[in-house]
Amino acid sequence: MSGIFLTRAPPKSAVVKFFGISIPPLTTLAVDAVDFVDHVTAKWLVTLVNSTDTEIQSYEVVANYLTGKVNPSYTVYSLIGDKIKNKAEVVISGGDLTLEIENKETVTLTADILRFDLST
Repeated sequence: MSGIFLTRAPPKSAVVKFFGISIPPLTTLAVDAVDFVDHVTAKWLVTLVNSTDTEIQSYEVVANYLTGKVNPSYTVYSLIGDKIKNKAEVVISGGDLTLEIENKETVTLTADILRFDLST
């Protein structure tokens, strides 16, 4: 007999999309926050386009956090496209796992975000 046997309820999961988030020049903006109780793992697909539609960049961010830890663990990877100056960072803010993007350009960036999360 084969199958999956759960010893507890599965975690809640979600796929969430955010399109057209404007990030003003030389600012940091919280672009998404994931609510959780005990722990959370989230993956974001990020696409940035500059205000003149001449440059595009995409990358992925994966983070996890366990209640009681000081900071979340995260990594930014799979960067492709143009060299848009920005920095993605994952922090705990207001009890949420929060993705922040710092726009280091002198023009507005538009962000499209797709998030996958597992949280309890």
